[in-house]
Amino acid sequence: MRDLSGVGRTMVAICEDLEQSDPIGDTILAIRPDWVMTPVLDVSQEPGRWTHQRSIELGRKTGSQFIVSCSASLTVRKNKVATLAEVPPGQLGLGMLYAGDLRRVKIVDASEDVSAPRTLVVDWTPTDWLGDNVTAISRKPKS
Repeated sequence: MRDLSGVGRTMVAICEDLEQSDPIGDTILAIRPDWVMTPVLDVSQEPGRWTHQRSIELGRKTGSQFIVSCSASLTVRKNKVATLAEVPPGQLGLGMLYAGDLRRVKIVDASEDVSAPRTLVVDWTPTDWLGDNVTAISRKPKS
């Protein structure tokens, strides 16, 4: 955890650490960071998956903002293609953003970008995102 000037209290919770109550979950609840950044070795981010559910659970209790990123390589393998460019649209959720104070979530789908090399810049504007109650309707079963 680190207090960063102009950003706020920032914490990194790597992969499965986000899911565990001890010590990360308890620490997030105790120190209420402004930002929690979580890289995960997992496939595409989708509504209803564990990172989505856990970020919402902790974000509602703390007001923290969550940024979760996943592995593009695993998503390429899961889709049984050779390159990132071959992943079908809507199947490359490279990240999930959750604004705990507004209860808004956004899945960042990099398959919408067809540039080479693939780049994607997303503005942090949660007032433009759908609320998490909307994404819960499209929940997919856990894989």
